[in-house]
Amino acid sequence: MANILLSFHRGILRLRFGDQNLDALRNLGNVVLNETDNALTTDQLIQMAKGCEVILSERLTPGEARLFDNSPDLIAFVRSVTDMKLVDVVAASRNGILVAAVDAAFVPAVVEWTVAQMINLGRLLPRFIMAYRAGRIPDLSLGWEGKQLAGKIAGIIGFGRLGRRLAEVLGALEMRVLVFDPYVEEWPEVVDRVDLDELAMTSDFLICMATHTEETENMVNASVFRRMKPSAFFVNPSRSGLVDETALEKALSNGQIAGAALDVGSEVGDIPPLRLGRLPNVLATPHVAAGFESNLDQGRQAVEMVAEILHGRIPEGALYRKQAIRMSRLSGGSR
Repeated sequence: MANILLSFHRGILRLRFGDQNLDALRNLGNVVLNETDNALTTDQLIQMAKGCEVILSERLTPGEARLFDNSPDLIAFVRSVTDMKLVDVVAASRNGILVAAVDAAFVPAVVEWTVAQMINLGRLLPRFIMAYRAGRIPDLSLGWEGKQLAGKIAGIIGFGRLGRRLAEVLGALEMRVLVFDPYVEEWPEVVDRVDLDELAMTSDFLICMATHTEETENMVNASVFRRMKPSAFFVNPSRSGLVDETALEKALSNGQIAGAALDVGSEVGDIPPLRLGRLPNVLATPHVAAGFESNLDQGRQAVEMVAEILHGRIPEGALYRKQAIRMSRLSGGSR
């Protein structure tokens, strides 16, 4: 029976992976659990992976070359997320270890969160809710009725799976959609391609949907916030590294922009900093845009990949196949 290391720590196992997926994984082999309250370090992984054929990893689990160089029993390193920044795929392949990652099941959920927060920002719905909860009736003469999305301009940074799905939804809500993405060549007619300066100056809602890389580090910075309209809102469900949070805090505090909705930040686990979440014009959530259901769906995909691998098959989602892989040791294995 195969030995499988599941790297989710106790605090996130049920939320990010789920009991049903854990039961399914146990049907495939002996599951070694991370009994700590933290993401495993490479040294911990090397020790815990001794005798294991598969590591099923969460987002913060590092797949460093040192792990693959020191895990002679390992056949595969399976990610239950799409994020591969922490994984040295070349080093894994050099050691004959297959790397695989799940599909982006979170796209609908993140888009739903984004639209919901845009409505909350524009229509000021949380203010009404909190006023009633405090036993007060809001004074509508103050202009608290807010602004609708229809007829407004949405500016999307990044036009991958998330950006494209969001553009479709916002178009259906009768918004004009502008997009900045210098790497996209084919564009649908429902969006207008602009540069980042025009996106910042024109948008009523500026939304981050880009991937965090060295090139996109702090791409939304003081210069961008200075170009935004005082009535505009900033929305970030993507990655904290895209944003200069000090510049964002200043823009929110001095009236450069009207408000922000954040699901990610620079604190542990990409949770927005409390100093931003406490601001009256910020709607912050603790990295929940992807949602419970999509986490479970990605966990299910990961378990199915493990099953394929243990049956000697290369699953969809394999990222590198050029080196001979150890799974060929399995009887009946296919390449």
